[in-house]
Amino acid sequence: MTGKVLIRIPGDTHRIRPKVTKICDVCSKEFITSFSNWKRCSKECSKHFHQNEYQKYIYPYGITSADYNRMFEEQEGCCFFCKRHKTEIKHKLNIDHCHQTGIVRWLLCNQCNQALGLVKEDTRTLKRMYDALGGES
Repeated sequence: MTGKVLIRIPGDTHRIRPKVTKICDVCSKEFITSFSNWKRCSKECSKHFHQNEYQKYIYPYGITSADYNRMFEEQEGCCFFCKRHKTEIKHKLNIDHCHQTGIVRWLLCNQCNQALGLVKEDTRTLKRMYDALGGES
């Protein structure tokens, strides 16, 4: 955090936020903001970031759009777990990765991705759930 200047947020009478200087992760321009989660200097940079090669999904995982497309084709456009096709799903398939190693594993629909996260990827929990449902596929 650089700078100790405080600003009052319009309409927010209870909080004062410090201004911080950040570097835009799209154009590398320095900008000042009072919001710690802002990473881009303008709406144009934000729009470019989200439109550029599925950056919303690909940027955090270090893969390219070619990698994503290859995985998509290998999975025949379906979620790795439930096998629902992209045409049956509202959103793009999520890039699943190991939270310990960062290695990208599969493309998953939102529901399967959330289910895996809710059990914290614990194979024992998943096995007990599978057994409780009768172990049927």
